[in-house]
Amino acid sequence: MTHIILAASLFAASTNAFAAGACTAPAYRQFDFWAGDWDVFDVDSPTKLVARVHVDRILDGCVLREDYQAVDGKKGQSFSIYDASAKVWHQSWVTNRGEWLVIDGGLDGVKMILGNQQVRGVWTPAAGAVRETAVKSTDGGKTWKPWFDLWFRRHRCGAGTPACRAGTLASAHPPITAPRSPLTPHPAKHCSSQDFPPAPDQETHAPAHKSPAHSLPRSAPPLTPADR
Repeated sequence: MTHIILAASLFAASTNAFAAGACTAPAYRQFDFWAGDWDVFDVDSPTKLVARVHVDRILDGCVLREDYQAVDGKKGQSFSIYDASAKVWHQSWVTNRGEWLVIDGGLDGVKMILGNQQVRGVWTPAAGAVRETAVKSTDGGKTWKPWFDLWFRRHRCGAGTPACRAGTLASAHPPITAPRSPLTPHPAKHCSSQDFPPAPDQETHAPAHKSPAHSLPRSAPPLTPADR
């Protein structure tokens, strides 16, 4: 009996030690560049506000939570967490329109790349901003088409500012320009920076809002694109 009690005590101590140190490894901070209070714009319309987004760390720093509020009334939240055992990031996305998505991947250089066979997205830090670019597939990942391209810029004006009420922030946010990176498709389960094809000039990506394609179940057939 003494041995059982001692073993139980040692197990409890080790469990508490792990809990106290959970989510403190550097890998858990890889996506921290996305944390902040953001105004979101389409790359092709850099002065027209499409959403307000707040990204923060919750649950003792183990989870990165995104609160997405689009100007058209769409609301969504995503929850991102690092799986240390598999060395993979996972993200779950849900909305007030009944949409959901599960994607996973990891850091490639400075870019966070998450996806599945229907949707792949890249988050890239750039001069105090974050660019989120996504592509989608309707044939199980054999071919990819541009979907959306967004700038996250630090929120700079209050709700009472005329520019904010009008939905434009030209004076508060000077346009950000950056070259489009050449991207090529990749069949692997986890994404890399080479997973995204260049957007052909004749293609037009979906509206700036993240659309239901960003809300596809992992194994469900693709939905018709609309605002996120």
